[in-house]
Parts: sequence; C-alpha cells; structure tokens
Amino acid sequence: MKSIRMSLRPTCITILIFVVCSLSSVAQDKLPKLIKKIQPSIVSIITYDKKGEPLASGSGFFINSSGNIITNCHVMEDAWSAEIKTFEGNSYKVDKVLAHNYNSDIVMLSLKMPDNNKFIKITTDVPEIGSGVFVIGNPRGLDQTVSDGIVSAVRVDPDYGKVIQITAPISPGSSGSPVMNMKGEVIGVATYQFINGQNLNFAIPCQVIQDLKPVQRFDLAKWQEIKEYNSDEMLAVLLEEGEKYLIDQKYSDALSVFMAVDDQLPDMPEVSYLLGYCYQNMNKYDEAFDSYKYALKLNEKYEYAYYGMAELYFTKKKYKKVVAYCDKSLYYNDEYADAFILRANAKEKLGDKDGANQDNIKANNINAKIRLLNAVKLKKSKVINLEKNYSIRLGLKLKMMLTKSKFINSIKK
Repeated sequence: MKSIRMSLRPTCITILIFVVCSLSSVAQDKLPKLIKKIQPSIVSIITYDKKGEPLASGSGFFINSSGNIITNCHVMEDAWSAEIKTFEGNSYKVDKVLAHNYNSDIVMLSLKMPDNNKFIKITTDVPEIGSGVFVIGNPRGLDQTVSDGIVSAVRVDPDYGKVIQITAPISPGSSGSPVMNMKGEVIGVATYQFINGQNLNFAIPCQVIQDLKPVQRFDLAKWQEIKEYNSDEMLAVLLEEGEKYLIDQKYSDALSVFMAVDDQLPDMPEVSYLLGYCYQNMNKYDEAFDSYKYALKLNEKYEYAYYGMAELYFTKKKYKKVVAYCDKSLYYNDEYADAFILRANAKEKLGDKDGANQDNIKANNINAKIRLLNAVKLKKSKVINLEKNYSIRLGLKLKMMLTKSKFINSIKK
C-alpha cells in the first residue's frame, strides 16, 4: 500500500483529555505530574480567512513568559487573523509573526496578552534512540490529548532537513504540538506523519526554534505575502521594516531588525552605520562608537559614519574631535550641509566665531541649492537612481529622509 506523507491538519474543536500510557512503570508514575505541569503551556489555534470565517485549527505552545508561541507554518496557511485558546479557556488574538523558517515549517507568533504566562523549556540536545517521549496537542479538535512513545530514529528529510521520528501517536490537528522528553523539555515540534504507515510520526528538532531571530513583527496578512521569500528578498523586506521603525522613532525595534540583517550581511558598512544610529538615539553611546568605527573600518570613505562620530563627540563636549571628524566627513562629501552646521557649532564652542560663520554660510548655500533643485524637480533622476541602488546605498536614503537636523536643532537650544 502506498505511503503518503501529510501535514497534521485539524477538523473540529471540543474539549477532552485523553491519556495513553505505554512506558515503563517508572515513567507511568512520572508522566501524570509532567502532564499537569505542562498543560497550561499548550494552546489550541483557530485561524480565519479574509472574510473572518473559520479556516483551520491546530496546536502550539508558549516558549517564554512574554506570550510568544511556536507552531507550524502550515497551521497559519492562508490565515488573515487567528486566536489561541489556553488550557484555562481564555482566548487571545494573534498579534504578529516574529520569525519563521518556512522550509522547516516553524513559525513564532506574538499574542496580545499579559506577560508572566507559563511556558515550556526547549532543548537542542539530540535525543537518544529509544528514549521516552510524549505529546500534548489537539488532534481533530480534541483539546489537550496526550500520547506517549519513544524516539525511533533521527533522520534527514529531503524537504525538512533533520527530523525526529517518534512512535507517540499523533493525528491531524496535532500540528505544532510539542514533543517532550521525560524531563518535560521540548525536543521537537510535531509536523507530519505518513498515513498508511505503521505509526510513522515526525517532529522538527528544537534547533530550528533556537535559530529563529524574532525581529519581523509582520501581521498575518503581510506574512502571507513574504513567507516564501528567499534570503535576499527577506533582507529587503527587513530593511524596509527597519526604515519604518526609524521614521516612527522606534529605535529599539529598528535595532533588532538591523541586528538580524547584520548577522547575514556582517561586512556591509551601511548596516553598521544604522546600528550606530539606533544606539545613538537610544543613548547607548559606547555601542554607537563601536558601530560607527566598524563602518569606517569597512569603508574609510563613509562620510555618514564620520558625521555620526562627530555627533557623539559633541555630546561629550570634545569639540576639537568634532571639528576633526566633520573635516573627514566633508572631505568625502563637500555638499553635506549638516556636517557644516555641526562643525560651525563646535567652532563656536572653541571661540572660532569667524570659522563658525563661514561654515553656517556654506550650509545655508547648500540647503538653498537643495530647495531650488526640489522646486524645479531637477532631483528626480537622482532619487530614481538612489531607489535602484537601495541595497547598496542604504543609509544615504535614510540620511536624506531622516536628516540629522534634529540633532542640530537640539544642540542650538
């Protein structure tokens, strides 16, 4: 008979607790206590389509006290909204998708709910063959169903990568259920089974969860658009989201996004500059210094990083340093009005009023020229070129949109 692999899809929703125990007598004594401890961390998930009609249901579990849950990507397939139901019977709306690995079918969600909820610890240790495991999920809508078994193999699946094969029975609707060892730690996430097979059930190991970077913060509708993007496409989306956070002055959120980008593009000076920009606006000046310095190590001609250093030295009242770094910035970009203004302020602090006046005049002339170019729309081709080279010239676009004039205005007061 042909064996068919299938995702663990759901059907209906009800409430029932069913426990099947087939371990040793020692494990049987221990299992009820573990189940009682872990049940508050298991949730059922109900998804809805564009029209708000029920779409599907599945399982998930809390992984931290902040209300973040893990489930399978296919559980959230085509969902435009979703809610979860806890063991206590409370319901909460799914807020954002924080991270996902589409190839491994794992997604992390955030919820609109109070903190300090109970969660389960995960382990990335590879389980031993023959070790006991148990699963708590919602197969076919039967909430909080428990089954147990052993680890029968650890294999490499051509689609999912490394998977854990278990004998604990799981059924459609169990997708996203935690597979746990007898210490009460999650070793994997129930994902698929082979129907017409002999109890062939598979889980994605927790290393995939460990490797997730929770920085996306996409709503479900947006996530449906980008979930299958390749790494380059996802980077572009993350950069766009980071830019939105900067515009909204949500520097902590922007920092998280750019740190994720930096993990994948560690040698991109523009990203290091953006990290410094975020740190600076969060008043984390040491981290900002390090980020700007690293940007300059990657590109010694990067005028914006020199300017960022100058701003930091201004906050430390080291005005000679400010002048020196503005000089560097202007050497590579003599049309940088903000650098002239900052250098003028530093020179004034040093008693060089003539030098300050000259720099202010130069800055005013540059700004007047920019206003004129904008007025007659002669800048259009430059903007188009900038957008075409967005990934390469990241930082320049942000610099144009998020001018440092805010800093300049603050030091004039």
